[in-house]
Amino acid sequence: MDSSQNKISPLVEIPKMFYDFLSREPISRCICCGDELLQSGREYMIEKSIKGSDVLIEYAICFGCAKKKHDQMSVTTLTKLDSFFHEMVDHEARAFHLLRRHNGFSFEGWIDHCLLSGQRRDKLDQFVLVGAFRGR
Repeated sequence: MDSSQNKISPLVEIPKMFYDFLSREPISRCICCGDELLQSGREYMIEKSIKGSDVLIEYAICFGCAKKKHDQMSVTTLTKLDSFFHEMVDHEARAFHLLRRHNGFSFEGWIDHCLLSGQRRDKLDQFVLVGAFRGR
């Protein structure tokens, strides 16, 4: 991918830790609609739940399908999720801290500590990785 001028998260190649565990290739299709993601240039997310060295679940979902899933949630659920993340994470402060600590964007720097607890990822027994991507 070409570099972006976005100072917080420039476009980078998909890190191998987000590749399919079995095939060791990038996840290429949306789990919901089945649309191709890598060549289309569409925005999508990859989520991987990891326990020890086992990948419990991994999938890619295009932003369109993610929005549909989001829109299916109740107002109560959305309110609780919003409140939880506002209580647990100050995204602006975190971005400022990480950019200063790593003198700009560093992929590893953004995932080496848990977003919610602040614990080092390598010290956690179980964690979830989520990344937002566009194409390859």
